Amino acid sequence: YTDHLDGKIARRDGLITNFGKLMDPLADKILVMSAYICFVKLDMASTVCVIIIMVREFAVTSIRLVAVEQGKVIPANNWGKAKTISQMVSIILILLFSSLPYFMTVSDQVISALSITGDITVYIATLFTLISGIIYAKDSAYIFKDM
Repeated sequence: YTDHLDGKIARRDGLITNFGKLMDPLADKILVMSAYICFVKLDMASTVCVIIIMVREFAVTSIRLVAVEQGKVIPANNWGKAKTISQMVSIILILLFSSLPYFMTVSDQVISALSITGDITVYIATLFTLISGIIYAKDSAYIFKDM
């Protein structure tokens, strides 16, 4: 919510800068990757999935930097938005499911079911991450033809 509000205020007051255009999505990526790295350490997410997500995020950020240097903008598409939503949903659900036993008595079967559900959300996020990364690379290939 605060990220949305920050963008709204920046647009309203004409405070949009190139630095902000670069750092805002980068800060979002760092937040997401930090959460997933913690989940791997706590054995709450697949290492392979998290590596795939990290590689895609670094690759897309690199492509964006090259595009900005050339004065080009690659617009976000629906797959990228689905990727972001699926990542946020998986992070929120894993945090929620892992904290549930601290607030209420939950059977081992329920904990197991919640763990599997958390795993599934990470796999879905990874799938959207792969699809959006491939589409992003395809849509931005023209940037590298001029090099």
